[in-house]
Amino acid sequence: MKSPVISLIGRPNVGKSTIFNRLLGNSMKAITYNQPGVTRDRHYGIYSYDDNEGEAQDVILIDTGGFYPDLERVEDDKLYSVMAEQARHAVTESDLVLIVMDVRDGLLPFDDSIVSFARREKKNFWVLINKFDDDKLTGQEAEFYKYGDAEIFLTSAEHNRGLNELKERIVDFASKFKGDHENFFEGVKPNYPVGGRVSIIGAPNVGKSTLLNHLVGSERASVSKIAGTTIDPIEGFIDIDFGQDVKYLTDAYFRFKKDEISLYEKVQKAVEEDEELVDDIEESFETDEPIKDTVRSLKIIDTAGIRRKSHIDGFIESQSVYRSLRSINESDIVVYLVNGDLGLTTQDKKLMGIAIEKGKTLIIAINKIDLKEEVYSDKREKKEFLLDFAYELPWLKYCTPVFISAMKGWGIESLKKAIVTGLINRRKSIPTGALNRVLHGLVDANPIMVRGRGRTKDFKFKYGAMVKSDPPTFLLFVNRSQGVPVQFRRYLVNGIRKAFPIPNTPIHIVFRRGKEDKKNTTK
Repeated sequence: MKSPVISLIGRPNVGKSTIFNRLLGNSMKAITYNQPGVTRDRHYGIYSYDDNEGEAQDVILIDTGGFYPDLERVEDDKLYSVMAEQARHAVTESDLVLIVMDVRDGLLPFDDSIVSFARREKKNFWVLINKFDDDKLTGQEAEFYKYGDAEIFLTSAEHNRGLNELKERIVDFASKFKGDHENFFEGVKPNYPVGGRVSIIGAPNVGKSTLLNHLVGSERASVSKIAGTTIDPIEGFIDIDFGQDVKYLTDAYFRFKKDEISLYEKVQKAVEEDEELVDDIEESFETDEPIKDTVRSLKIIDTAGIRRKSHIDGFIESQSVYRSLRSINESDIVVYLVNGDLGLTTQDKKLMGIAIEKGKTLIIAINKIDLKEEVYSDKREKKEFLLDFAYELPWLKYCTPVFISAMKGWGIESLKKAIVTGLINRRKSIPTGALNRVLHGLVDANPIMVRGRGRTKDFKFKYGAMVKSDPPTFLLFVNRSQGVPVQFRRYLVNGIRKAFPIPNTPIHIVFRRGKEDKKNTTK
């Protein structure tokens, strides 16, 4: 694939991430803040443009953390050592290095050492003299022209000055690029249509970045024993063959489901007019022949560890926590990582509750099980462990934990299988006729009285249908929609889950009263 790799390198706090965001047209891609050390991992972005023939072409951009080539100068700061290693890796895999400098600071020895490093690596490089915010700074850039063998750009990422010229030169460079990065896009860009989004959530230093790297098959995120190494969400992609179940992830199926959102009105009309409703809405979606392209890419997002609110320190961590929580909201599947050596914490339970409240399929992955090999290898020990786990989370009985070791690769295939099953089941439609038979059976087997407006009446169920998937949502027409006991709601949910297996995914039930019930109540 003839797409160049271009990295942004420079000292801390010279504006690399802001330039990165500007080039990609996404102000939220990387956290920016006037403080050194905000960016710590390598961040990949795809800058797309149309060539002279109107065909879409890609450039891979890499944003890096602050870089000091001479590690001994920061040997007492382990975090900067991690950042420097990431920057070195980015330079190694780049075809062009954009070295960013700060015009207000002038040319510093650190800048010179970065240029020397790029030359030693025999990399093409351009110099971006950033923070040229005002014409009053004219003349201060003169000393940077000592690098006569490189193209030099005056930019202000903050005020978007000089970046259009930079984009034009990048496109020109890309159009003349003759290299080939075989398999470089592996994990960086989706190879197929994206079938779902998966967020890896958990406490700091629980192994989220190690899991992402293992799933993607490359070192996409920094792995360090230093808690808080990951700040921005790190993205990667994996390819999964869904077989014929891929129909639930296709655009055609989503259009069908979108049309069926009006099912609420259809059900209500059918109940009020005592009409028949289609017995199985899933029969409306049919394909003339088997789907041939059954592979889809899944977007995997490694997030920053989330500590308790009282322990969050400063703007940077608060922003990283905000982005982690936003990743939960934007995902289909949440893989919650628990340190199997330490067990569950109150914060773990709270964050799992947030994922369930948002309607996400929750897969609990018990990590670092290599530290408890007796549990992983012995069925009796594993059963005891799960019983203790279920005791800690009685409200999550439908979530079956997966034992993994991200470090050693144990249980990764089981985790992938759980992700695939979760994506398919949260999007399937349940046949309307079969659903009603189950619900009538449940209500008849456990009749209850419901109190409302000073009167107690028998609870009567009339009709129900699945009106939404992702997550599964059911509309039930009854004679009393208020005052239904929580235990009875739970009983109905568990009955639906038993009849139509929907593991790891919350089920929503909405009660509605029919038109006739409302008339009778007002008399």
